[in-house]
Amino acid sequence: MINGLINWLDERMGIVRFYREQIAYELPEGINYWRLFGGLTIGCITIQILSGFYMLSYFMPEMNQAHQSIRNMCLLSPSGAIVRNLHRWSATFGITFVMVHAFHGMAIRAYRAPREINWWSGMLLGTIFVLFLITGVILPWDWRSYLALTVWSDWVKLIPGVGGYLQGLILSEFSLGRDYIVHIMLLPAMLFAVLGVHIIVMRRLGLSAGVQNMGETAMPDTVEKPKKGIQWWPHFVLRLAVVFMVVTAVMVALATQIQVPFHAPYTIPLPDEGEGIPGPEWLFLLFWQGFKHFRGSLKTYNFLMPLSAISLFIVMFMLPFSSRISFSKIPGLKGIIGKIAAMKPGFLKSFMYVSPVVLFATIVFLAIFNSGHKAKSLGCDSCHTGMEHRTFLMSVPPSVDKYYNAGKTGSVGASGIPVLIPKDAYWQVRHLYEPNSFAAGW
Repeated sequence: MINGLINWLDERMGIVRFYREQIAYELPEGINYWRLFGGLTIGCITIQILSGFYMLSYFMPEMNQAHQSIRNMCLLSPSGAIVRNLHRWSATFGITFVMVHAFHGMAIRAYRAPREINWWSGMLLGTIFVLFLITGVILPWDWRSYLALTVWSDWVKLIPGVGGYLQGLILSEFSLGRDYIVHIMLLPAMLFAVLGVHIIVMRRLGLSAGVQNMGETAMPDTVEKPKKGIQWWPHFVLRLAVVFMVVTAVMVALATQIQVPFHAPYTIPLPDEGEGIPGPEWLFLLFWQGFKHFRGSLKTYNFLMPLSAISLFIVMFMLPFSSRISFSKIPGLKGIIGKIAAMKPGFLKSFMYVSPVVLFATIVFLAIFNSGHKAKSLGCDSCHTGMEHRTFLMSVPPSVDKYYNAGKTGSVGASGIPVLIPKDAYWQVRHLYEPNSFAAGW
């Protein structure tokens, strides 16, 4: 009976052919766990969507209500705090998986013809992820959100030629409601469109078999079928499911143990003890380093911050046009590449290709993470708590207009209360690294 139903549906919809060609197809030989990071990213996106829908019913995108609405969700809903924490941790894991996926694609030269569109769509997906992170951090409209808007707008201002105009446009048109619309409507629409193109092209051409012989001039990555390996369904999907279950368990553990500070009134963030601290937006630090180091006369070179990021994007965009470069002609690499190319396909061989990029990224991240105060990666709430004997409680930040129209000098009002002194990105970032030395003025 079941076979009869399947045959009946197959005659009308071609489900058997679809299953064989799009679900149970065979992957190239040597597919390993490096190939799971694309699927893990999609898994994190799924968690983002589900937890985001939950928070939609609580969040109010008004500057005088946003912070309190999230607080109410965390206090009044039994699972509100966990869902919000999971939303933040899945974003952190997601952007990490995107970067690893990109590094692996770069290492095996998966950008070669005819996979240029797949490479470019992947770059767009990475950019969309960063925009998700920026707009999402701003939404709660606490002091951490305020800092992100301040530093990113000053960062944009440094773009040669158009920076000043772009900063003015961002600040003049900014509102929490518009940021909310971008975060929940515009960026998701862009994400699904670009992700659809990415998947369609991948299925049309199949997974790249990678570099077959790095010792020779790399010719275009043709669509000729390499030796067959495991099936996508069920073997590869089972591997992905097992790994994603482990990743999800880790994220849930982090969401319950490392929580957003105001999830309950009796939980106070204690950075020295490592308790109650928020999840870090560590990716921002890779872009903000210049505000810490380019001071005084070195401010002349602050344009290198956005220029280096833009240049890196252009270089990665142009990689498909370098497919005929022979890496074996680079001094000192011929012997190393030859030994790696002679290895059997597998995880170790792929790791050898990726290891230089991973090592460099790890050194840069650790150098940033281990320099300065913990607040730079744990967030403002790791210091600004409600414990009067430790420090002072952070309130809801002022409006953008008040901040940028208050002038660059402070004074004491008639009541004896100091007037707000605006702080630019240089002060903001240095305060993250040295909060005790750059704490006065609020």
